[in-house]
Amino acid sequence: MITFKLENGCIFTLRTSGTEPKIKYYIEQSGRDEVRVKKELDEVERTIEEELLEAKKNGLGRRKT
Repeated sequence: MITFKLENGCIFTLRTSGTEPKIKYYIEQSGRDEVRVKKELDEVERTIEEELLEAKKNGLGRRKT
């Protein structure tokens, strides 16, 4: 498990499943402006998928819970 603290205040944790072939990540952000927080979370999630995990290149799918 690896936890990153980003410049915009977001914290995200990246981990692999111990029993399944999947990568899980959790993104946290706090703030009073719900619209701003949602926008930042969406941007961080997109960046994780596109730049860190290179989802398309590596054939990674997505499942939201």
